[in-house]
Amino acid sequence: MLLSIIIPIYNSKKYLTKCLSSIASQLDADAEIICVDDGSTDGSEVICDEFAANHDNVKVFHKPNGGVSSARNLGLENASGKYIAWVDSDDYVADNWYLAIKEILLQDYDIVCFDYFRVENDRSKKMAYGGKSRILNKAAYIAELTLDEKVLSYLHTRVFKKVLFTELKFPRDISLMEDYSIIHKLFYDAEKIYYLAEPLYFYIIRNDSVSHSVHLGNCFKAMFIAKERYQWLTARGVKVSDVAYLKHYIYFVVAVIKEQECDSWKKELELCHQEISLNIKALLLSKDVSIKNKVKYVMEYTNTLNIAYKILSFVKFGGGKP
Repeated sequence: MLLSIIIPIYNSKKYLTKCLSSIASQLDADAEIICVDDGSTDGSEVICDEFAANHDNVKVFHKPNGGVSSARNLGLENASGKYIAWVDSDDYVADNWYLAIKEILLQDYDIVCFDYFRVENDRSKKMAYGGKSRILNKAAYIAELTLDEKVLSYLHTRVFKKVLFTELKFPRDISLMEDYSIIHKLFYDAEKIYYLAEPLYFYIIRNDSVSHSVHLGNCFKAMFIAKERYQWLTARGVKVSDVAYLKHYIYFVVAVIKEQECDSWKKELELCHQEISLNIKALLLSKDVSIKNKVKYVMEYTNTLNIAYKILSFVKFGGGKP
């Protein structure tokens, strides 16, 4: 078996049929779909079973709800393919997705990366890494990956050799950024990485999804996940910018201010202030920080960021609360 496509599923009835159909319609005997139903209660579980009954290369595993990490891990345990592809249950793939990546996989690359479309409110925008299809320089790509600007930490825009997951499991103690927390380790262990300059995936922005809603606890946890990644890489001699993790500190500060929760998160805000203050010079001198974000760092450093957002809210809402 060449490829296993793992789809973690939880209450995705509205999108699931389109997702599964977009993949199954183009597969051959060298590929399988693994649906991991993470305790769905909206009928997604029924769609999975019906799809498997009509497709020999579709496997379904039902489990009690335990989060996306546990679903990914179960999929890995049951995958037969030499390679692993990840698809979110509310997304779908291009008509030539399988044939395009299969041609590259047969050349024995460790990771294959490709472009995608970002779809929001029925409008799609092509998100491209840029340049021609080519073999990537691993060190340079990891450095870009950690900045989360041009290269994002998505599993679904890459295909990985299964062997890269041999010593890796998705962390079950986090409900967000589970891909972010391990993807740098996959690239670190890879040797041959290929970029296919073709958009093959449709990433759907759902306003009601967990990953696109503000949750201050998750924002706070993201700071430590980002710093842990930075420390893991630097400990192994990989040169990455410290901006890669510090940006998550300012994201948290801004989120707390916008949600008007400064009093509830006072200790956490002070921790952020200390970390930013220790690195303010490097942040201001860094070419990896936009002018807009440099202004935010300075305002946080001088304790004026909260005041600025209050003024903006006052102006925007005519003196009322946002």
